[in-house]
Amino acid sequence: MEKFKRCPICKKRFWNINYQNKTVWKNQKYCSMKCRINFKKGDKRVISLCKKGKTVTIYSPIKCSVCNKKIYRPRSRIKKGKIFWCSQLCRRKQWGELFAMKERPKAKDNPYITVYAPQHPFAYKNRVPKHRLVIEKKIGRYLKKDEFVHHINCVKNDNRLTNLVVCKSFQHNLAHKSFEKIAKELIDLKYVKFNRRKFEYEVIRRN
Repeated sequence: MEKFKRCPICKKRFWNINYQNKTVWKNQKYCSMKCRINFKKGDKRVISLCKKGKTVTIYSPIKCSVCNKKIYRPRSRIKKGKIFWCSQLCRRKQWGELFAMKERPKAKDNPYITVYAPQHPFAYKNRVPKHRLVIEKKIGRYLKKDEFVHHINCVKNDNRLTNLVVCKSFQHNLAHKSFEKIAKELIDLKYVKFNRRKFEYEVIRRN
């Protein structure tokens, strides 16, 4: 019987207690309780060098959420409910099924409807505003960086083709400034009033 054993987890040599007393810890394989807890059947261990010395990372087997292929991931990253993929292809398949062409507003303060379009050159987080896609389909090309889409009725989630127009940056600013001027005239003509309780503008309806 050997005096020293080598731990299969951290690869350190430790004193074999069985060498002196054969009745205590007959099946001792690990140097400490920490290494014993970290070991599971089917795990893989990867040893890497760093400034402090050798580090051991334990990789546990897990199935791909799309094709059920057996893959290995660090045990520290495996959590309940977390999704793993074996490749980028499986990742795109699942994310495509979950978010493909699902319309949703970007935020309450900025209610532009966005569409899942990862192949679009101007996509942000794989999503593109729907009004851009509607105009691009009509003109048959992608919009340039200096081109904007203006909503004629100022309703940002109304993406009908008759309500959209392509313009430059200065034209877009002119459109909004002219709308503010008209709003001022409507207030002077008493077609629009300001509700101080609701803090909103309201149209004065006349019979």
